[in-house]
Amino acid sequence: MERMQNVFQVPARSQILPTGHAHVSPNHNQKTQMMTVYVYYEVWTDESETPERPEFPEFEAKVSDAIAQLGGCVFPKLNWSAPKDASWLLGDNSLKCRSFTDVYLVLKASDFIAHDLNAPFALCTDFPVENLYDPVEDYRPQLVLRRWKDCRPDSEFRCFVRKKKLIAISQRHHDAYFESALQHKESIEKKLCTFFQKHIHDLFPLSDYAVDLYYEHQSSSRSRVELIDFNVFGQPTDSLLFSWTELEQMSTTEEIPQPVFRVQEDPSIRPNAFRQYSVPIDLIDIASGSDPRKMMDFVQACCEQNSI
Repeated sequence: MERMQNVFQVPARSQILPTGHAHVSPNHNQKTQMMTVYVYYEVWTDESETPERPEFPEFEAKVSDAIAQLGGCVFPKLNWSAPKDASWLLGDNSLKCRSFTDVYLVLKASDFIAHDLNAPFALCTDFPVENLYDPVEDYRPQLVLRRWKDCRPDSEFRCFVRKKKLIAISQRHHDAYFESALQHKESIEKKLCTFFQKHIHDLFPLSDYAVDLYYEHQSSSRSRVELIDFNVFGQPTDSLLFSWTELEQMSTTEEIPQPVFRVQEDPSIRPNAFRQYSVPIDLIDIASGSDPRKMMDFVQACCEQNSI
């Protein structure tokens, strides 16, 4: 790697400076005051050294120790989102992390995590748009590691609460059909509502939120419900088998005798909700037409290939 330097002379009153790492010093020997601008840049050659891999020894040691204490397998998330869109990177297509490398890999590859770190309040109505990417003083992201537990996907449900009322329940994996969930719909709804009233309604401080629950059917006479996580009541949270317009309209109704409970009743095959995140972004831009320049480059490349 070679360090190069360019020197520019510009009027001192000029507000336009060359881009790059610049050092500016005034030159008082001219009749018209000038500034000498030194712009430094680095040129990489074939002989350049390999960039150093970032290392976090203390952080890695803490994460590895926590994984060991939690049984060797963990589910990673920030205090807001989990990197569900990056689960395809691990071998079993889940977020079952067995090492620091697994945790680091899914966090680094996740768009959900990038959003929480760079623009966590993007959808908040009281947050100024002009300050969208500015650091927030009181915002402290935290890495949360949970002991891994194998859960049946047909037993996970999301409950939507508005003004402390349970207004809607949706099957958590809304892109899949589960016959068992459809068959036991009434008993599941009863158990979830009972758990909410007994363990959440008077204890959780917020009035509006979404909460994920796990219904575990143990036998014909025994079952139990476990709390998984809380989410915000709004656009950052997936509304699953509802739309947010529906949920907002439900929340304005004075009397809701019982929550609206939905499970997937169509056995047809549907695409995985997170499949798009395992496709290269360039391919998505070309397919959707969101970036015309990439489409033009693609067409040009095809024409050149056909002319060979």
